Order: sequence, then structure tokens, then C-alpha cells
Amino acid sequence: RALHSRELARLERLGAPASRCLVHRYALDASSSRDQVREQVRQEARNLRDRGCPELALELLTSLGEDESEGGLPAVLAVELAATWIALGENSRARRIAHDLASRRDRSARADLARLRGQLAWADRDHVAALRHFERARALGGDTNGEGLFARARLLFESGRDEEARRLAGEVRAGRHGELPPRLLTNFENIGAMSAFRLGRVGEAIESLRRRLGEAQQSGDKFHEAGVRINLATGLRRSGELERAVEQFQAAERLYEEEGYLPGLAQTRAQLGGVLRESGRLADAEPMLISALEMRERLGDHAGSAAVRGMLGLLHAEAAASIDELALAWRELREGTKSRDAELLLARLDEQRARIGVRAKSEAVRLEEGKVDDPRVLLALARAHALRGRGRHARALAERARGRAYELSRSGEVAEAEFLLRHVRVETTVGEAPAVD
Repeated sequence: RALHSRELARLERLGAPASRCLVHRYALDASSSRDQVREQVRQEARNLRDRGCPELALELLTSLGEDESEGGLPAVLAVELAATWIALGENSRARRIAHDLASRRDRSARADLARLRGQLAWADRDHVAALRHFERARALGGDTNGEGLFARARLLFESGRDEEARRLAGEVRAGRHGELPPRLLTNFENIGAMSAFRLGRVGEAIESLRRRLGEAQQSGDKFHEAGVRINLATGLRRSGELERAVEQFQAAERLYEEEGYLPGLAQTRAQLGGVLRESGRLADAEPMLISALEMRERLGDHAGSAAVRGMLGLLHAEAAASIDELALAWRELREGTKSRDAELLLARLDEQRARIGVRAKSEAVRLEEGKVDDPRVLLALARAHALRGRGRHARALAERARGRAYELSRSGEVAEAEFLLRHVRVETTVGEAPAVD
């Protein structure tokens, strides 16, 4: 104890990071006050992971484990250690911790075990199983920090139940589900805004976000302000106002950079890279996407990393990359995320093949054209059909793209669809030359 006391005093004099001081404070505190220190340790471990330093979180938590006289970390910190292993890509180690928690006779550990199983399922992108485990943790009285509620919102959003997702996000904002961490509240706002956009309520969503931006700026909450700016930028992007979207993304990027919040910075740079690519600024987009990819890999976000690789593939498509490069990028994107960008990349890949007159030797997945509602995808498919001489199909797709782009107020895509409709002829014979004037 004397050694811990002296070392703690020395570190505090030097202004050492909290993670280094907490190890000694944890060893010194009596059991009556240790719960408070455990909570400080848990928060510090999360902060370290958020800032892209899972190795430091691992060092903090394993140091505490060595100091435990009872053998092993308490359940609440064991879950944090497992989350750290997940961030490092070591899911098997996290599963071993889950097995250890399952073998403990401590009934209070059951809620923590259910929460850990939810985190593992979430890492495996099995959101249905994750929701089941989080709700069990909540039923057992565990503190899930709203993870189960967010899993439900995410499932609603990914299954296309936008009205329900939007309603749940509104309930959370109104406080009907209790107090939740500020960063989780921002995630709910993201889902609410994205659902509104998909429902075609772009103008309504943008006006609502502008009001929330004013609220966030008045409160001085930089995390909330950055989240609102990202949503506002997304709305402007969908409305075809790309330069204003870039301004909002850049403002969000500065806020996250000031706070040192790596997950937010990675998300912002990925989306900023996407809108720069759409604006034709490929040289500016590439470093943004590469930076986002490096950060997501650093955070252990494997699905997010695959998504950014796919976005880089879209950039290569704009730069007329090879068919092999595009096919590889599409596979990365398809395996990592359910994002609509996977559909877009597959459509662009088909368009590139049409341009050079080749067909795929084999394709594991083909787009169901009747179910596509993204005007960008519809336009790429229309161009591919036109290049292959299928003018009737091309015009039908261009008509659908124009109608959908009107609904979303995306003037650039409306103009592109009208260009195709002016220049694509309906074929009159089978196998005629490409039906483009």
C-alpha cells in the first residue's frame, strides 16, 4: 500500500493521465468506496477506446486484474475488458471472458453476461441476437446504457420500417425511455433523421435539424452539435446541395477533432469523402476516405472498415478503375455492411462492364431491378442497359430514377435522368448497336 501511495502522489504531481493514476487509486481504496473507483475505471476504459487507444484501455484493465486478491475482475469491469478485446479484433478472447462469467456463481453477474453476449452478437452483425441479449440484461436489472433500445432502433431502420424507427427516435428524444448517455442520444437522432429522409420528408427533416442545431449551439454540447451537423449535411446531400453539405461535414469534423473523438471523426471523414466524390473532387475525397479507413481499423470497426473500402471502390469507379478492382471493392462492401452503397457499386460495376463490352463470368448476387429505389442505382442500371442496346429497359429505369429523384429533391439526378430520356432510343431489333445518340 505504501508503494501504491507514493507512486500515486508522484503521478498526480506530474499530471499523469487518469488511466495511470486509477490503477494505484483502485489498489488503495477500501471496499466501501471501490464501487466509485470501478465506475471511474469503466468510464476511462471507454474514453480510451473512443479515442482509438484500445491498447491503453487493455493495459489499465489487465493491471487491475493483477491487483485483485479474489482472482479475476468484477463482472462490470470484465465486460469492459471483453469490449476492449472486441475493439482489438480479438473476439475469441472476449468469448472466453463470457465463458468465465457464465461459470461464476454470482447471480449479479448474469446481467453483465447477457450484456457481453449482446456486444459479441453486435460485433458479429447479428442484430437480432444482440437485441435479445440486451433486453435480457435489462430484464435482469443490468445497466445496458440504452444498448438494447438502440439495437431495436437499428433493426427497425435496417429492415426498412422507417416510420417505426422514426417514432422510437422521437420517443427517446422526448425522454419517454429514461435518461440515456448523450452520445447514444445523438445516435438515435441519426436514425430518426435518416428514416425521415428515406420516407421522402427531406424538407421537414432539414428544418427540424436546423432547430436542433441552434439548441445544440446554445447548450455548448459539441458532441450533439457535431451529430446534428452530420444529419443536416446528409439532408443537404440528398437535396443535391453538395457544397453546403461539405461545409456542414467539415464543421462536424472540426468539432470531433477538437474533442479527440475518433469514432465521430471516422464517420464524418467517411461521409465527407463520399460527398466530395459525388461533387467530382476525387483528389480531395481520396485522403478523407483513407483517413477514415485507418481510423476505423484502429478502432476495431471491421464492418465500418469494409464499408469505407467499398466507398474507395466507388471513387475508383469514377476514375475508371479496372473491372477487377471494382469487383474486389464490391465484395468488401457487401461483406461489411448492408449499406445501399453496395447496390450502387454493383450497378456501377455492371455499367463499366457494359462500356467495354464484357459480361461477368459469374456473379453471386444480381440486383433485383424492381426493388431498387435509389436514383443513383437506377441511373447506373439505365446507362448499362443503354450501352447494351436495350433502350426500352434503359428508358423505363430512367423514368423511375427521375420520379424518385423528384421525390427526394435531388435536382442533379433529375437532370441526368432527363438527359438519358432525351438521348436513349427504344430498340427496334434484337442485338442492335448501343441505343445512345
